[in-house]
Amino acid sequence: MCPNGYSNKEEFIKLYQQLYPHKKCENFMHEIFQLFDMDKNGIITFSEFLIAISLSGHRKPEEKLRLVFKMYDYNQNGLIEKEEIDTILKSVAHISPEIDEQAIINWDKDNNGHLNEEEFVQFIMNNPKLRKYFIELIKIHDS
Repeated sequence: MCPNGYSNKEEFIKLYQQLYPHKKCENFMHEIFQLFDMDKNGIITFSEFLIAISLSGHRKPEEKLRLVFKMYDYNQNGLIEKEEIDTILKSVAHISPEIDEQAIINWDKDNNGHLNEEEFVQFIMNNPKLRKYFIELIKIHDS
């Protein structure tokens, strides 16, 4: 972290790229920052950074995908809604171009127009390309 104990988005992205130069996740840096910025105040404190790193470590794939869900649930209402689905689609277009809004909405098991955490996790778990991509994204220090 920075000497002052916190980091804004630009500092965080620079630090993350220095720590993990082998990761190709430029498209997701905003989302990763959002995930780490737990109180959504635009900065990541050292405590937030440590919590996020520990959460992203040795976890089952479903647990990691729950972190990805939180990363995309911008308004923190426990749902992935239309705007958030659009963000996901932009992020994964190069991985799975066959995934479109309808493919995601088909996993809306209760037909309420958005995905809850369980629906999201099951959708990703049932798509091998997306599962691998998102688990690699959130994988920080697994052995």
